[in-house]
Amino acid sequence: MSGASERAPPGAADSTSRDAILVIGVHREELAFGDAVAAGLEGEAPEILRIPEGVPRACSAPNRRFYSETAHHEIYRQLRQETRRRASILIDLHCGRDAEGAAADLYCHDAAFLRAAGARLAARGLKERVRLIKIVDEADGPLEARPPDLDGIAHTWVPRDLWAAAPPLYVGLEIYTAGDAAALPEDAAFARAVIAALTAEG
Repeated sequence: MSGASERAPPGAADSTSRDAILVIGVHREELAFGDAVAAGLEGEAPEILRIPEGVPRACSAPNRRFYSETAHHEIYRQLRQETRRRASILIDLHCGRDAEGAAADLYCHDAAFLRAAGARLAARGLKERVRLIKIVDEADGPLEARPPDLDGIAHTWVPRDLWAAAPPLYVGLEIYTAGDAAALPEDAAFARAVIAALTAEG
């Protein structure tokens, strides 16, 4: 990848649950937040795949769009090669900003997985703060009505051969924080709670 990926250091979530991999640092601006989340994971937790030199966040400016799309496709292509058949699910952690903080969007093409995740989040009192969004292919045409029991549908810059192929099942997790990429301790704690729900058995 843009800089070799790294496994988590000893003591930072060594065991796995549901054979999950948590990827942090795809976007270089978000690595500090990913490190804060990973550092506090305890007990049965995903394997951490850390990308120390990720790509800049996506840019839609006409003079930068081609470079941005190419960089994203390359890092995700390498991510697919590195994680293929290594786990059941791959959680791609990102962070954005929201004045209220402590909210999340969960992206996956598998509606059944999203509904099951919603039930686990609800059981932990987290569902009201997490939107469940189904990834669909741009080739399917314009976005239409959301599926039942989900909060929306979306296209993604993540290549189809990653989000539509399994194992591992691709799960994008965008955590919204009230501050900068380093975020507040409560933002990282919220992210860990959502991850724990996603990787819980049953």
